[in-house]
Amino acid sequence: MIKIETKFKMNVPNFDFSEDLMEVARTGFIPIMQKNMESSTAIDGSTLPPNDPATLKRKAAKKHGDKPLFDTGKLFSSFIAIAMGKNKVMVTLASERKNIGSYLQYDGVVSRMGINFYRFFGVNKEMELSARDFMNRKVGERINEGRK
Repeated sequence: MIKIETKFKMNVPNFDFSEDLMEVARTGFIPIMQKNMESSTAIDGSTLPPNDPATLKRKAAKKHGDKPLFDTGKLFSSFIAIAMGKNKVMVTLASERKNIGSYLQYDGVVSRMGINFYRFFGVNKEMELSARDFMNRKVGERINEGRK
């Protein structure tokens, strides 16, 4: 019996892109979600549903305007990026707004007009492509640095 054994050893660099991923989250994903909220645009590009008449009345009494998802501004400013270990960053809402964010996004708001879902949180194609281009450049830079 003939025994053939093939060994392939390759040293693959162990890059840490954690800071780059944090930059993508803080300068790309979060501002885009906030921009969409300001323009009443859902993450899929559609328009967010209008506020219920009762909500509009309550907001008018507080002089908070009529924009969906804007009352005190706490939800808008609660987007955060958290390092979750090497090469892993999570974008989420701060804990004090996480429940209301989930309610608006997934459970929906029951009103006289039906159930409205406010899909403001997520990754759209623009965000994905921008992050992919950014990270491709960063990987290329690191590889080129290693060749020097």
